[in-house]
Amino acid sequence: MLKLLSLISGGIDSPVAAYLIQKSSKETHLDFIFFFTGADKTIVKKCIKQIKKQLNIKRKIKLFIVPYKQVISSLVGMKKRRFQCILCKRAMLRMSSIIARKYGYDALITGDSLGQVASQTLENLFVEDRAGEIPVLRPLIGYDKMDIVRVAADIGTLQFSQKHLGCQFAPKKPKTTSSLEEVEKIEKEFDISRLIRGALGGVEVEEI
Repeated sequence: MLKLLSLISGGIDSPVAAYLIQKSSKETHLDFIFFFTGADKTIVKKCIKQIKKQLNIKRKIKLFIVPYKQVISSLVGMKKRRFQCILCKRAMLRMSSIIARKYGYDALITGDSLGQVASQTLENLFVEDRAGEIPVLRPLIGYDKMDIVRVAADIGTLQFSQKHLGCQFAPKKPKTTSSLEEVEKIEKEFDISRLIRGALGGVEVEEI
């Protein structure tokens, strides 16, 4: 049985991604990871409970909660802020990958769909993928937003996700193209590894 760790934000996309993967293969063990910046965790927990209900999952689901406020606050203050979304997503994937390897997960799940802005352009997705050490599954990659919203409504997570305010930290003009060499250089200058180590030291695990 494959163990999968799904990134969840409380937005519309990530619960749908987790649901679709779990629905497509019953021979999977699904848990979640949430990057906590100080907002209410209630939406995320309600989405997970709804997914459990829809898929008739009886066991307890683990939710890894990563204290992410210091990381995102530092990224917001960086000089090359147009790269913020890419560095943020890479940091999340690096931390998720480290936790996944520690606890024996085989792959990550994200709610990415192919877009034209921020961290979801094809070029940026390629750069982000190189941050982790295990496969990243993206079941929504070819979906448009209305398709995702329809599924969210069908499975009952939309009622909770609609209350999610989205990312409050994104720059006005995020970088839509990047190169791995360029991004890794910025990460080294910024010392993102130090921030990642600090966040990983405070991870909590809850059962839902």
